[in-house]
Amino acid sequence: MAFLRDIRHAFRTLRRTPGLVCIAVLTLALGIGANTAIFSVIYSVLLKPLAFPDTDRIVQIWMAFPERSIDRTSWSHANFWDTRSMTTASLGALVPLVRTALSSIDPALPLSNVQTMEEVVSASTSSARFTVALLTAFAGLAMILALVGIFGVTA
Repeated sequence: MAFLRDIRHAFRTLRRTPGLVCIAVLTLALGIGANTAIFSVIYSVLLKPLAFPDTDRIVQIWMAFPERSIDRTSWSHANFWDTRSMTTASLGALVPLVRTALSSIDPALPLSNVQTMEEVVSASTSSARFTVALLTAFAGLAMILALVGIFGVTA
C-alpha cells in the first residue's frame, strides 16, 4: 500500500513541474540514444568477428627492400600461388617455404614478423579498444552522475 501511495505522490509532484519532467526525459533519451549509437558503431567496427571462416588462417605477406629504404611492399600473387601450391599446412609450415622462395629470388630480402590476420587486426585495434574501454568507463560515470543529479533535482 505504501508503494502505491509513493507512486501517486511522485506523479503529483511531476505534474506540478512539467518543464523539469520534459528536460529530465529528454536528457535520459539523448543519453540512452547516444550510448546505443556509440556502442553499435564500436561493436560493428572493433568487436564483431571478421566475416571469414578460419580467420586464424588468413595471412598477409609483405616484402622489404632495406637497400632501397622500402620497409614494406606487397608480395606478388604469382609468388604467393607458387608457394601455396607447395603446402597445405598451417602458417607455421609456410614460413620456411616463403623464406626459401624469397632467398632464391634475392638472398638479401629479409622476411620477418609473420602474423595471422587475427594478430594483425588485434595489434592494429588494441589502442582503439583501450580508448573505447576508457570512454565506456567515463560514460558510465557520467550516466551515474546525471542520474544522481536528476534524482537530487526531483527529490
